[in-house]
Amino acid sequence: MTLDDFLALSEEEKLRVDFSAENAPDAYGKASPCEKYILYKAYTERSDRSAVFEDGRNFSEEIKKEYTVIKDGRTVKKIIDPDTDSKLLQAIYRKIWPELFGAAAKITSDTMTSVQVTMSGFFEERVETPEEKRRRLQISQYQKCSLRYMLDCWAKEPGADIRERVQNAAARLKKDDRLEAFLSAWHTLGNYCPVPRFFNRARSQYGKYDFWDLTLMMIRKWYLTGDTDEKERILKRDLFHNQYPESVPFCTKWLRQFGDGEKGWETYVDAFCFQDWVSREKTDSYYKVIPLWDRHDWEHLSLPSRDWGAFFTEFESRIAKRARRLIQKLEK
Repeated sequence: MTLDDFLALSEEEKLRVDFSAENAPDAYGKASPCEKYILYKAYTERSDRSAVFEDGRNFSEEIKKEYTVIKDGRTVKKIIDPDTDSKLLQAIYRKIWPELFGAAAKITSDTMTSVQVTMSGFFEERVETPEEKRRRLQISQYQKCSLRYMLDCWAKEPGADIRERVQNAAARLKKDDRLEAFLSAWHTLGNYCPVPRFFNRARSQYGKYDFWDLTLMMIRKWYLTGDTDEKERILKRDLFHNQYPESVPFCTKWLRQFGDGEKGWETYVDAFCFQDWVSREKTDSYYKVIPLWDRHDWEHLSLPSRDWGAFFTEFESRIAKRARRLIQKLEK
């Protein structure tokens, strides 16, 4: 899909465009949200797994073979990671923010809130069977419901072919009627943002902090801090977890484009259409970040009482609201 094709869609159609399906076989585009989640994770997962998850590795390889189209020795259809491979997303970024990128060949992109940590917790609490749990803890008392473990569980689903096995695995996930809305929003416009170089890999810390409300909290702290040394510590120590130190100068330069202090923070929020992620009441906490769930912050990472449905609804709502704001900018 080209940018002109995207612009020709209705607003509701734009909201539903799945960037991971941009160059995928039709069967992927027609799959259900739960099926797409399994297919995407299996397709983009690295193959160098330990032998304990051999079934999961084979499952992934079957999916890669099934959902890759090769013609004349060249791959013409595959499931892509939009952050690195979506030409449409790159075109949208350049259209909305032409002043930010100049002659840069490629704009660094970030999926603002990833789903794997959430889905691992959901799988453990709502999907995993007692037998599967016993098997998991036999591997190690510390073995979590990681993606590799989940792929290994899905690999054991019955089915005449890989597509039927994926359908059966997806059916097991449907333990909350709002899950599919959550997964549907994952690869849509409202969940993407251009970022400085190295930003994406530095902030996640194995997915624990890969939630955009947490990231915005730390960016706000950076803007409202006047001390230069403390600003560097906020980025290096907190946002980037003392990893990838090369991220800090790129991020500093990026944030300074929007100013400093409260005005800089407000400009940053408005530039990237995060108005629905902050409180805009004229109080002392003006533009304070609204957490994705109550008490979610850098000290409280877990969803309290596992209220999955409320989180799924909140996430989908914010992604849709931000997407509408981005579409308005795109169409000006």
